[in-house]
Amino acid sequence: HDFGRSTTTVTDESQYYLSRYGKDAQFVNFYLHEGRLLDACRFILKRKEDSSKGDGTIGSTMAAVVNYFVEHVFHPCQKNNQIDELKDVLSSIDSTLLRSRDLLFGICRDISSRKQYERLFNWQLWMCDYVRAGRTALVLFNNSKTADERKHWLEVAKGNFTRGLDQPYDPSAGGSSNTARPQVPQGKAKKTETGVLLPPTNMDASKLVKYQRTINLQMSVSRFFKNTTANLFGDQQKTREIVEHLLVDEFDLAFNIMHEFRLPMQPICTSCMLNLIRKRAPDRQVEGLLRQINQTVHTHDDDWDTLISSIVTTCAEEIQDIKLAEKYSDQFILPVNKVRGLLICKKFKNAYLLAAVQHQDPAQVRMVLNAAEESGLATAPVKQCITNCRKWLAQQPQ
Repeated sequence: HDFGRSTTTVTDESQYYLSRYGKDAQFVNFYLHEGRLLDACRFILKRKEDSSKGDGTIGSTMAAVVNYFVEHVFHPCQKNNQIDELKDVLSSIDSTLLRSRDLLFGICRDISSRKQYERLFNWQLWMCDYVRAGRTALVLFNNSKTADERKHWLEVAKGNFTRGLDQPYDPSAGGSSNTARPQVPQGKAKKTETGVLLPPTNMDASKLVKYQRTINLQMSVSRFFKNTTANLFGDQQKTREIVEHLLVDEFDLAFNIMHEFRLPMQPICTSCMLNLIRKRAPDRQVEGLLRQINQTVHTHDDDWDTLISSIVTTCAEEIQDIKLAEKYSDQFILPVNKVRGLLICKKFKNAYLLAAVQHQDPAQVRMVLNAAEESGLATAPVKQCITNCRKWLAQQPQ
């Protein structure tokens, strides 16, 4: 009971007893009870910067002090709609926010753990932490339900990565040393339009540029698939599925995605080709894709022949269209693979003529002989092929 004493007197006496006998936590509680948020934050910052001077009631380590601040200052401010006041207080203590950086990251971790991503984004934007704001915008993109929302958050993410790319940082405060981003000259801390120093983030310029490229690719993917949720920011298997869908109608986009994500081009292109063949897609689609692969992806003759071999085998053995298999076997490059293609199609006579007459290669003729013998076919053409191979080999010099 104050027994008629003034509020000022009571406050002064309380502060005196706290200074003599009070614990750190009691100091903070007193300041908060009196509505002195500025003093509470200053006190906590001092303990964060030198926890050895404290009594441990608000934490004996910096991490513990940060957790105390989140629970006993940030949460009540959030509950009482005092977030703007809290931001003003932290800015007034240090307009660069470097002193309160750990406290702010503690707030962000707490919000993130509750999956309140829009609230997290707004804090990061206020902190001028554009890189992390960009990544949070991508989370919001992933969680969006409509095409318009997805487009909005993609554009927001791209804009923040662009700002982050031009953002000066203070390397002494823990930023990445491997970066092409501009640095804050010592003693000349650059401020933003809000008066807050652009904070350091551990991401170099090349990663930021990669984020921008991926966003541009995602925008193209979203336009192609319209209202679907095709997402390049998911797992690699999903990205591969997107590429396979794109290869036929948007080859250049599919190629750029494979290149950006370092996806195995040969297996993906092969899988797409075989799916088209199994579905009996129109010849113009299959041949168009094959032509694009030949002009863009094909780098080694072995790789090309591996693709053609898969196509010929699928045509001959899965869908049992020998005529189609023969058509594609003409596209082998290496001589030995031309022979193998004919053997897959069971064209033993043609394989023998190619190996013995045109190529005059004993190894290829032996390959034809073995294939004919192992085929289990007892037809006259197969028997004749076996006889011809043996006769031709017998005539070769030892």
